Amino acid sequence: MKSNFGSWWLRVLKGGVKLSPVEQQLLQTFIDHMPTDFQQPLAAQINALNLAQRVAEWRGINFYCLIKGRPSRVGVAPLPCKAGEIKLLSLKVAIDGISPPINVAFWAVNGYFFGFGTDQSLKPVKAATDITLLKVTQSWRSNIQVTDSHANH
Repeated sequence: MKSNFGSWWLRVLKGGVKLSPVEQQLLQTFIDHMPTDFQQPLAAQINALNLAQRVAEWRGINFYCLIKGRPSRVGVAPLPCKAGEIKLLSLKVAIDGISPPINVAFWAVNGYFFGFGTDQSLKPVKAATDITLLKVTQSWRSNIQVTDSHANH
């Protein structure tokens, strides 16, 4: 799983971070639980991301694709979901060293993966490399963009 987004210099200029092991695990779990229609555009979007900024108190990560210092999605296909701020997936995970289990929500904005937020700080468990998945809620279903391929199902 990708943990570095952008160069060291870009991280310094824009306040970017390297993902901690637990953040990498959460991102990989999210990717693994998204449907087939989302896999190719999601992989391309994540590959294009070059800045990760941690939310205050270690409660999530926001991702950006910057070109010449400005947000840009040129050449990257959108996810097959509606425009606006869309919750794609929610997870409930247990991580040794923190209680109760953590709730995590993954978001897209206008068809592009934006990041995730948690209901508790990940800082106490930032080095965790193993999470236990307790529940997955697929929010993308109610936000899917209806196309001809989906209209017939």
